[in-house]
Amino acid sequence: MNVVLSFIGEMPQYVKECVKQLRIFFKGPIYIIFSSIDEPLKNELEASSVILIHYDLVKSSRFSNRFSPEKFSHVHGLKGREQLFFRSYERFFLLDQLARMKDLKNIWFMELDILMYEDPNVFLSALKDAPYAFAYHRPDHFNSGIFYVKNSAALQPILETLESFKGSFMSEMRALSTHYEKILKQSYFLLLIRQMKIDFFGKIMSFFIIIFLMVLL
Repeated sequence: MNVVLSFIGEMPQYVKECVKQLRIFFKGPIYIIFSSIDEPLKNELEASSVILIHYDLVKSSRFSNRFSPEKFSHVHGLKGREQLFFRSYERFFLLDQLARMKDLKNIWFMELDILMYEDPNVFLSALKDAPYAFAYHRPDHFNSGIFYVKNSAALQPILETLESFKGSFMSEMRALSTHYEKILKQSYFLLLIRQMKIDFFGKIMSFFIIIFLMVLL
């Protein structure tokens, strides 16, 4: 499995916690697409064997020729994340560029504010026959906070849906829902359950992580 993260803008410091948590369980390649990062943070990530990929290396003309920030809602009051919806769309096209450039297969694409309590490879046996899978949120929203894709070729139907989506409110969650409706008869829900144990204020607490993933047959 290859883990990929992406953040365009000033890289937030909390990415350290995301990577630190990942490295407890996952020893494979971690790629982070970035546009701006301070030197101490860069050094710390590289010390964790993170492969940093500058935005300019994977910037997608396919995306930039079709979309402009004006098409997307502007987020007010969230400093540094004003283009949140625009960037949430773009990240899929950046992933495609990276997957092509590095010939990546079995990609676990996740957001920076997610902490993993398991090796993503654990889920590979359940996902390996699917071209891609993304998390269910509610009927009209699918969540790409954790997204699995087999390779660049498997990503193309998602990109085509993103390109064609004409929603009045442009968000990748609504676009993914539109994609799901298109391939409804070729999909099913997979329930992934892992029992975990954590030290919570000195007490060992047992709990379940449950993720609904839409997986193509």
